[in-house]
Amino acid sequence: MGKRVLVILGHPSNDSFCAGLAKAYIESASAAGHEVRHLRLGELEFDPILHEGYKRVQVLEPDLVEAQAATGRFGGGFSVAGATAFVENAAERLAQGAALVAQVQAGLSGGVGGPLRAFQGAFDALGVVGIARDALGLGQSLTGMVQILGTLGVGPRGFEPLLDWGDTLPPVNGATPARAQERANQAAIVQLVGIAAASEIVRAIAGTGFASYDEAVALRDRFADRFDGLALRQADLGDDAGAAAFDTLRRVMVRDVTQRGGSLARLQRYSPVATEPALVIANRLYGAQDVELRAADIVARNGVRHPGFVPGGRAIEVLTPAGLVEGLGA
Repeated sequence: MGKRVLVILGHPSNDSFCAGLAKAYIESASAAGHEVRHLRLGELEFDPILHEGYKRVQVLEPDLVEAQAATGRFGGGFSVAGATAFVENAAERLAQGAALVAQVQAGLSGGVGGPLRAFQGAFDALGVVGIARDALGLGQSLTGMVQILGTLGVGPRGFEPLLDWGDTLPPVNGATPARAQERANQAAIVQLVGIAAASEIVRAIAGTGFASYDEAVALRDRFADRFDGLALRQADLGDDAGAAAFDTLRRVMVRDVTQRGGSLARLQRYSPVATEPALVIANRLYGAQDVELRAADIVARNGVRHPGFVPGGRAIEVLTPAGLVEGLGA
């Protein structure tokens, strides 16, 4: 087999995170003996074939960038300049704590190759002594680390531990200027990680293809409630900009899922009269087209032990395409 040509499309932002991620891919492919070319979309001599999920993410990108502008404000609330050593140490421990939560999710994703090495590089960077002295660098490292999780295949729910991480932190008590700054630093890091995770959740949902209307609505409502709660938390802390960022992400996600959900099949209960194969049920409900896929969905959705024996007299969940709602058993 000859060498394969790997074309990497450059991200229009050309920021350090995207450049580093592309570099990791290029090094990995080159080491395997493949020819690598790094192009931008405008340099292609043919129309690229883009995944539908990718297209949806690109449509949402301006709103996501607006929400993540909170990253640029991170330095406004975070500082260790002139503070005592324990304030700097506390900030570094917080950053490393968030990194450990992300590392667990990266491990659960089973990612390999360039993206995993890129994540490990971002993780290691957060362990460097003195990183808290560079507020912008710390903010970019935390945000980049969370973004790389998306390239490892972490789904929407895989980012939830990062949304919850701040709730597990003990409060910073004390009225001294040092404690006040430590408290402000903790709030700034928690907000930064939360916005980064919420943005990746929106991207992951945009890239998700739903099998049914019910699944789409369940995921939409779950994260709409989560983002609404986080917006209220920031509003209670007097962080109106942070609250607005979560509100923006909630609106973007709800709009995306609602628009796509309208054309999806609904779930409905169906009771086979007798025990019979999933193929027979699928053919009865949907006809011969894609009957094997329909049967496999019935088996997987209902945890059927053997596809040849779907228990009769018991309600199961089935997808109900438009026009087929009437006539199904309750």
